[in-house]
Amino acid sequence: MDAFRRILSSRLLSIWNTPVHRIRPPAFRHLLELGQWVYLQCLRHDQVRKLRRRRSLPAMVVSVGNLAVGGAGKTPFTLWLSGLLTSRGQPHAILTRGYGGSGKSHRLVPPSGDTRELARRMGDEPVLMSRSVPSVPVWVGRERWISGSCALSQSALKCLLMDDGFQHLQLHRDLDLVLLNARNPFGNGSLLPLGPLREPITNFRRADALILTRADRPHEVAGLRASLESLFPRKPIFSCRHVLIGFRAGMEGPVLPAAHLAGHPVVAFAGLANNRDFFELLECCGISLTGRREYPDHHWYTPADLEELLSFSTKSSGKFLITTEKDAIRLPAPFRSAVFTASLRLDFGEERDRLIGYLESRLPFLRHAS
Repeated sequence: MDAFRRILSSRLLSIWNTPVHRIRPPAFRHLLELGQWVYLQCLRHDQVRKLRRRRSLPAMVVSVGNLAVGGAGKTPFTLWLSGLLTSRGQPHAILTRGYGGSGKSHRLVPPSGDTRELARRMGDEPVLMSRSVPSVPVWVGRERWISGSCALSQSALKCLLMDDGFQHLQLHRDLDLVLLNARNPFGNGSLLPLGPLREPITNFRRADALILTRADRPHEVAGLRASLESLFPRKPIFSCRHVLIGFRAGMEGPVLPAAHLAGHPVVAFAGLANNRDFFELLECCGISLTGRREYPDHHWYTPADLEELLSFSTKSSGKFLITTEKDAIRLPAPFRSAVFTASLRLDFGEERDRLIGYLESRLPFLRHAS
């Protein structure tokens, strides 16, 4: 089953980045086009239904979302925004769906415990967020109004950050921030299952502001920004880069500078929506990859996977194994302690002050640090 899922994931990513007219065989393309039409009809019906039952909460809600499937950096941006609120002394909570978790109820992520077991029940991203900002409550649940109500019943909060909230229309939000991966914002420009888009590009009109992530290729970023400004005049657009801060042994202890591993043979592995961006970032920071292993997003590592990784690392002459923080959450503790975890942050560069000014204009309480 894992092998089939890996093949299917690779095939879908390939299709989603192929111009529609080049998808072969034609019969398969026509089937996907039919699937796209059915998806669009269901999407429209679902959005009308959600808007009809939209509810509000007695706190400001900031939604962080995207238009395409995965890879935009919602979790790092949510954590950056949480850090900003914390630095201003503003109590808040994070609301997330908990993709991949087995639980159905709305629950608070425990601040301690075995991360792998917690990820099995609540999803890897909620556990990662809880570990990254331990002073901030992270609530998991499909219905964000319910989890938000639970959060407000336990703490006096001024703000709720709704992770992956752009399509969660049934909860009113005061600010809608939508992220795009500047390297590949729309794939082939088609809706699921023909392409990676969860909604038509025209639905960006619902967003209050757009955030371009992985914006480290100036020429491409300038072209994308110009296109978006033409389609959505006067909509604020900001950009940021993913920056490698360094590495931790497992997920504990101090962050070692990237130079600590530079020049050493390394094998990297990841189970993300876009693994290649992670591998490229490592190489751009001087990390010599002698091998790489790709897994589907939210992949659950089995004993067989771990054995294969060790064998592959030996054959590739790798001295160290490197993975992402999100992947480390899903590893057994003994294996995790033997792996270096890449610590990434968002860098807004010269646009940071402009972004913070915009956030202060939309969230007045940010201007009043305690």
